[in-house]
Amino acid sequence: MTDEFIQKDGLLHISKYYPDVQLNTLFRRRLGLQAGRDIELLANSHPARLSIDRIGSIDSLFFQQLSDPTAHTALDPGYVDIDVRAVSLNAKDVYTMSGRVDTRNMTTAFDFSGIVTSVAPDVSHVAVGDRVVVSAPHHLGTAVRVPAGCVHKTTRNEEFTVMPSMLVIYPTALYALNECAHLRSGEFILVHAGSGGLGIAAIILARRIGATVYTTVGSDVKREYLINELSIPSSHIFNSRNSTFVQGIMSAIGGRGVDVILNSLVGDLMHDSWRCLADFGRFVEVRKRELIDAGKLDMSVFPCNATFTASDLCELFYSQDHFHRSIWDRLISETIQLYRDGAIQPPPIKVFDVSQVAQAYRSFLSKDLVVKIVISMEDQQARGPVSPPLYLSVFDPDKVYLLVGCLGGLERSLSRWVMTRGARQFVFLGRSGADRPSARQFISRLEQASATVEVVRGDVCNLSDITKAVEACVIAGRRVGGVVQAAMGLAESLFTSMTNEAWHTGIDLKWQGTWNLHNALQFHVDKDQENEPDSFLPTSSISETVGTATESNYCSANGFLDAFARWRRSRGQACVSVGLGMISEVGNLHKNPEIEILLLRKGI
Repeated sequence: MTDEFIQKDGLLHISKYYPDVQLNTLFRRRLGLQAGRDIELLANSHPARLSIDRIGSIDSLFFQQLSDPTAHTALDPGYVDIDVRAVSLNAKDVYTMSGRVDTRNMTTAFDFSGIVTSVAPDVSHVAVGDRVVVSAPHHLGTAVRVPAGCVHKTTRNEEFTVMPSMLVIYPTALYALNECAHLRSGEFILVHAGSGGLGIAAIILARRIGATVYTTVGSDVKREYLINELSIPSSHIFNSRNSTFVQGIMSAIGGRGVDVILNSLVGDLMHDSWRCLADFGRFVEVRKRELIDAGKLDMSVFPCNATFTASDLCELFYSQDHFHRSIWDRLISETIQLYRDGAIQPPPIKVFDVSQVAQAYRSFLSKDLVVKIVISMEDQQARGPVSPPLYLSVFDPDKVYLLVGCLGGLERSLSRWVMTRGARQFVFLGRSGADRPSARQFISRLEQASATVEVVRGDVCNLSDITKAVEACVIAGRRVGGVVQAAMGLAESLFTSMTNEAWHTGIDLKWQGTWNLHNALQFHVDKDQENEPDSFLPTSSISETVGTATESNYCSANGFLDAFARWRRSRGQACVSVGLGMISEVGNLHKNPEIEILLLRKGI
């Protein structure tokens, strides 16, 4: 039963709300609050980035469709956009998804191949349409933006799936053996994990230098691979699962120790390896995490002129020092040239289609893995689990944003949000201007973050004040990018005892103020359609829907904002009213906790 209804055209209309399950589900998914994966053509979801629901659960891998932020931003000088065709998996990539290691900026991939889709004006060594291979930390996805210095042209004869398989392992081995260890012909080297990608690269390069190679493996399958494929004598291969390799290698070379150790063992086995060094030996550690957890080294080894060096290729990439960054570029170029000269060969690879991405990651974790895992994105018909794009708002730094009533607590949060999405020019309108210390401090912070800020003292209910604020936005040919109307007034009492003054305190700022904003903006739009703002955001409230006994004026004002938004949109103009719920950390409720208690009792 209901005692509230409207008769219209001979029909009785009652007010009832039903949840739109489909729309609510999509909204939660696009906010990242609810998992939802559809198996879709990845080509139709481009660009998309590999993500994971539960760290460590490979089965929860999926592709997060992006709102393509690159479409809204020009390429910075020295950058290139690339459509990805193949990605090579490395240990750090897989362990990041497994929750075992952290990477800077949470990158999940390193080397890939693809086709150039866009280049900055100052980039000349590659062009749109070129086939390229890239070595740079990034997020595994269907499209990537990278520094141009990491991009190298390839030929049509160089396969997408082959080229990236070499671009971490060989540069790492080159850096470790040449730059860190200075390995020389005739020396003895111990390469741990010799059947892995880095191990294979190090063995090939060490032999090319003329060193005698000893190595360790963790299984009989890997041992047989080294014997059959790389012709390593069985007497030069030891077990990496326990410390028996120490006695084995010391016996094999007459107790003198090895000149160079390329280490990837952990814990006590790392310390056992350290004690295998010969006089003037060089120990190169390639695992940063194990290095941090390693504890104290046996200092008795150092007096024999031993050297301990940590090697992490990523640090070269991120270095701001031109000398170190040039080493990175040289190592990549040298690897490609060695391959073209026939001096090195790619590791054995196993290619997984991108639709098998979870299977590819699981295969990498196999204890008998003796191949490099490569994920191919060449098949345009490949399907995979895809989540729709998260909502993304982007504001134009070249336009001006008019923010009304946005220097208060909650409203400052809105202002910060607008700036984090790209806006850099602001005009604030408020009755107190910048009188309050909190407002002045907030403006100062915006200006320190490279924003241009102008404050107009005025009342949104006064059309001349609004006109002055809008004209401040369009002066010197500037354009209005958007408007946030957050002005509000409160005067609470039951409707039966509410005074005329209290009624207008609650409605005028939202009702009259919003009309004034619309009319002042429309004056400039009528003169030039380019002045039409991209967004118009009045802040409404959920109270318009659920009602509050002592706030009939406030509820009515918010009802007007919702109707106003529908009206503007029906005219083809931008407007979305946001029905905010109870926000307790900032704003009015933060200042008046008793109101929060009252609303909680009502179930709001």
